[in-house]
Formats: sequence, structure tokens, C-alpha cells
Amino acid sequence: MGNSGIATSGDRGTTYRKLLCIAFDLAMLRTYIDVPFPRFVYHDGALEQLEPRKREKLIVVLRRYADLGLQPIISLLDSDLPAPLDSNSLTLHSRDVVLQLHDEGEQGRLFKMPTW
Repeated sequence: MGNSGIATSGDRGTTYRKLLCIAFDLAMLRTYIDVPFPRFVYHDGALEQLEPRKREKLIVVLRRYADLGLQPIISLLDSDLPAPLDSNSLTLHSRDVVLQLHDEGEQGRLFKMPTW
């Protein structure tokens, strides 16, 4: 139970399982870096439910893998960032953001299509 009395997944280790899955995927990419193998991995909500320090450390790890020529791709909400964009070296920079999705017109949509 969390402070608000709502059941949490802390006792099941959801956060650590997620980090282990991310670590495994990154290890696979690194292991096969010298052979024909995909050079990217995608994780949806990689920073969700992590405490700020773990978010910062994961961003540092993702940057290291990007420096190796691999492409770790994550999707997230602004509120999942440990600090606002470009605020320090331990958060994402605006140059790291490939696409920002929003509900304010076709430019914020993934496929730039009009609504039905």
C-alpha cells in the first residue's frame, strides 16, 4: 500500500522488472554490435514510475548506447522527465526529441492525418 492507501506494485518489483527488461534488450544490442543485427530498441514508458535518480541514470545509460551507434528509443510524457528539457545534463535535451505528439492539430499527430 502506498501513502494514499492505494495498492501499489512495489511488492511485485514491477519497476525493477522493467529495468531488467531494458537492460537485457540493451545487452543484446551491445552483444551483436559487430554483426548484422537490429541497431535499435523501443521501450514505451521507460521512465514511468521510476524515482528521479533512476530516471537520470537510465538517461545516462541510453546516451552511452547512442554514442556506440545504437538507437535506444523511448516514449514518455513530460511529467516522466527527471527535470525539464535542457535544464541539466542528466535529463533529455531538445536535440534528443525526435517527435512531440500533442492534440493541437494535425502536426501533433503521429501520421499527420485529419480526424475521421
